[in-house]
Amino acid sequence: MPIDANYKSHDIHVTAFELPATREWEPRITICWSEGSYIMIKLPDIAPKHFSTREEAENYASAFAKKWIDDGKPSFHDGGGAPASE
Repeated sequence: MPIDANYKSHDIHVTAFELPATREWEPRITICWSEGSYIMIKLPDIAPKHFSTREEAENYASAFAKKWIDDGKPSFHDGGGAPASE
């Protein structure tokens, strides 16, 4: 079941999609927040992370999003944002 949360003034939407070929689950995240008069939207790509269950994928993605916010929203190309449980 998709997860919708508000965390530190950021709206987080998490869902997961089943990959038919492998029957694994791939998480997807959308994070929205305001900066002044701008609405910011980030779609972190955490693939190729795959999980055995939808719940595992969604829980991982939720933790990922919160840690990314806590870490000051670093660029994804520098490896920032991955949960400590990685």
